[in-house]
Amino acid sequence: MVNYQIKNTSFFLKYLKQLGKIIDECWIEFGGKIRLFGMGPSRISVFEFMLGDDCMEIIEDEDIKIAINLSDLEKVLKRFTKDSSIFIKTGDNKLIITGDIKNKTKTFRLSQIDMEQTDKDPLPKLSKIPYNVILKMNGVDFKDSLKDSEICSEIITMETKGNDLYLSSIGYCNSVDIKYEMDYEIYADEKASYSIKFLLNMIEPMKNSEITIMFKSDYPMVMFEKISSKSWMKWYLAPRISEDD
Repeated sequence: MVNYQIKNTSFFLKYLKQLGKIIDECWIEFGGKIRLFGMGPSRISVFEFMLGDDCMEIIEDEDIKIAINLSDLEKVLKRFTKDSSIFIKTGDNKLIITGDIKNKTKTFRLSQIDMEQTDKDPLPKLSKIPYNVILKMNGVDFKDSLKDSEICSEIITMETKGNDLYLSSIGYCNSVDIKYEMDYEIYADEKASYSIKFLLNMIEPMKNSEITIMFKSDYPMVMFEKISSKSWMKWYLAPRISEDD
């Protein structure tokens, strides 16, 4: 059994409320941390949400791995606010979420679901990909560029040349080009294309933060927000390969 009190409620809520809109099911690991990870239904996106012991108080602890429906979790967490005092527990094959709001206490119990135990954690393999392009960007700026690109196409192409980042989107009739002059050295020239729809969903809770973006030609893109050395939200998105490739 585990019993954790979430201290950084804002970070916890803003991501988990959004995840249920993108991913159907996921694994949760407990044991000195809360780690959620899973793969999107189309299998082109992978996420990892990590909440370390610096963002919560551990009352009871145990190494446990369970599977839950993220859509159900999203609906529950929408009933809380950043001012809520939230406790996460496990027991009787359920994930138990309790929140104190002023003089009221709410307790939700979500049943565990069956997922293939043979499903391997994809993160260790993905984390070994060597990326030369590592960009720091304001989330609002990147979302704005995605909205510009969405007007023209469903795909955005990201390309680095020297110390400049180029974003482009080309449709049947329209196109857009956006150039960022970076104030630090980019160590490689790379080019890759990704789904705008997926990126807009991923960036939504990051839009008011500084984000890190890594990409490599013909490899998944990485986008993450780091709140501490032990807590972060990370996405991997597979590239879109054109028919000419």
